[in-house]
Amino acid sequence: EKIERIFLSALQRKPLASETIQGLSYIQSMTQMLTEEVTDPDRRQIVVWASYAQAIMSSNEFRYID
Repeated sequence: EKIERIFLSALQRKPLASETIQGLSYIQSMTQMLTEEVTDPDRRQIVVWASYAQAIMSSNEFRYID
């Protein structure tokens, strides 16, 4: 799953169940929000997943690793 790979790459851990649910919700919301703006579905998926990865990298956990 992409969410797990992003967590492993960025945070060196698997996501909690609640984080996976939040991630899936984020992906779904962003996909719906960009439907009219980005008409090519492949391009839209790239934009959505890039946005999610950026959100993870903006988290305190990423920025302040012990």
